[in-house]
Amino acid sequence: MKRKDRFTDVEREEIRKFAERIAPPSWNVFIDSKKRRKEPGVLNISLDIRDAHDEKDSIFQAAMRGWMSFCDRIGYVHVVIQPYKTDWHSLIIHEFAHLAVYRWIACKTKVYRKPVAWVGHRVCYYCLPREGGAYYAPKMDEATREALSSGHGAAFQKARKAFEKRAKIARAGEKRDVHLK
Repeated sequence: MKRKDRFTDVEREEIRKFAERIAPPSWNVFIDSKKRRKEPGVLNISLDIRDAHDEKDSIFQAAMRGWMSFCDRIGYVHVVIQPYKTDWHSLIIHEFAHLAVYRWIACKTKVYRKPVAWVGHRVCYYCLPREGGAYYAPKMDEATREALSSGHGAAFQKARKAFEKRAKIARAGEKRDVHLK
């Protein structure tokens, strides 16, 4: 796919719709923060699509800004894509694979059930504000610890392949709730 230097609002919305089609049904992808959903179990993904000519804030073309956070069982994350070397499809697939791993870690460790929690690369904490606001690290088995510490390990590769299948289905015009084998 050819690189795009500037995106119109219509193109940004097309990118968001593609991201929404490959996302699991409990993920809410939006550009406008007014579209956030405040339902327990939802992962709200703020998608920031930057032009190739915008000031680059890092060497990466895509990144999760901050950590995935949970408050009252509602997830929030901010994803920036700035496709100046490659196409945006692959950037979204790559970042969504990271989100899937972090979401899996949050579910496996049950930190999403805590009043406040954060999950990201090498980070998994929760806070109990009513108990003085101290931070705690949950207990993790070896597989969960490995997934948390290795950015592109086995869990990431599995998630990336699943999103590539979803993208193939989405490009063919199918609905996103198709079950993948």
